[in-house]
Amino acid sequence: MNGPHEPIDFVLPWVDDSDPAWRAEMNRWRRRNDDAQADDSPERYRDWGTLRYWFRAVERFAPWVDRIHLLTWGHLPEWLDETHPRLHVVRHEEFIPDAYRPTFSSCPIELNMHRIEGLSERFVYFNDDTFLCRPVAPERFFRGGTPADMARLSIIPQERAGHNALECMRVINRRHAKRQVMAAAPGKWFSPRYPLADLLKSASLLPWSFFPGMKDHHMPQPFLKSTFNTLWEEEFVELMNRRAEELGLEDTHFVNPHGLSDDDHYTTAYDLAKLTCAALENETFERMVSTGTAVISDGRRTLYNHNRLLGSYEGCIGVKTGYTIATGRTLVTAARRDGMTLVAVTLNDRNDWADHAALLDYGFDNFFVQPLSPPSDMSVSVVGGKAESVAVRSAPSSAVLPEGSWITVTVLLPEFVYAPVEAGEVVGCVEYYCGGRLVASLPAVAAESVEIKRVSFFERLFS
Repeated sequence: MNGPHEPIDFVLPWVDDSDPAWRAEMNRWRRRNDDAQADDSPERYRDWGTLRYWFRAVERFAPWVDRIHLLTWGHLPEWLDETHPRLHVVRHEEFIPDAYRPTFSSCPIELNMHRIEGLSERFVYFNDDTFLCRPVAPERFFRGGTPADMARLSIIPQERAGHNALECMRVINRRHAKRQVMAAAPGKWFSPRYPLADLLKSASLLPWSFFPGMKDHHMPQPFLKSTFNTLWEEEFVELMNRRAEELGLEDTHFVNPHGLSDDDHYTTAYDLAKLTCAALENETFERMVSTGTAVISDGRRTLYNHNRLLGSYEGCIGVKTGYTIATGRTLVTAARRDGMTLVAVTLNDRNDWADHAALLDYGFDNFFVQPLSPPSDMSVSVVGGKAESVAVRSAPSSAVLPEGSWITVTVLLPEFVYAPVEAGEVVGCVEYYCGGRLVASLPAVAAESVEIKRVSFFERLFS
């Protein structure tokens, strides 16, 4: 590091569109995802051969930079010295989670930059089409430990109104009240250093009660790594609570993603069981929680699953152990035999291993899998269609019930629907009850499409 300032890194993504392996993988994933709307224009990925000049400019005009993190799919320029002490070559798999790869978009790259190993707290995000053309001081990017940014309101243009831009504005508006923010620091929004056009645009958008958008200056952007970490954690918690609501977890609320104790972080055994049933529908999750050991980091580390039942209870497939001083021992297990999966949950149980074996034994001895078969002759009348009615289908399913139970079926369909009707359109539901308790409610959908019947003027006149 040169100079007395806190370390500041530069982050630069780069792609070589002439790499046949990269091009083949991109085309393969484009076809797999049927991504006809993706911007695949050559200029999006073209390497103009100017990368060496970017490095020379940084060396000459910003010698105080601590490290440069070059983000790449895997290819590198032949002239690049990978051994340079201030260069860190980072491949996508080294910082982007598997769920977001492979990627051929800048959005997953930008949203995961904070995961780069060894990245400093303060860093500047560059594009390979932005160059330093004169000496620049660290204060150009950070002042008092805070990113030196511009605050100019704008409308997100149609060509940039993608999910990433809209989601960022949604997060900003949920976390910040526009009028309060602008009133607290008006000089940052109406600085005399801004062009007149920008000032007028911000002024014209003052009546809006929320942030409609920010001007994208497409210049090197300073960031704090801690901001990414905070947002990922807090926004993830928001998604957790939203998903809990979707799953009907009425007695669950999250305030952190790691599960450590907090007065407002709570759940119940029943909600944990419902959450586990939903999680086990994900094949990757089930494979992870049912794995006894895993070797990672190129063989340098071995992870061990602490779930004792995995190796001692027939059919055990997971799921999770846990302990804090405040909650005591928490255990969620699941086992599958003959197509029936059972989930057991105990909270603050000092004898949890034996209790779970006993609970699962009881379940397998006293419960069975009941097929849920919908009626085969369902239909609903169609008004204004080429057909007077449309057949209705509902997918079969199954439920775990106590031995000796039976199922009653209730079909809920409207008297009629209006044309047009699309195949697969939900028109009602089929409910399954056991002893008066709702076991499952499955959608009933149109088995085929019904077009509108076009009636001529004379047909309407004499009908």
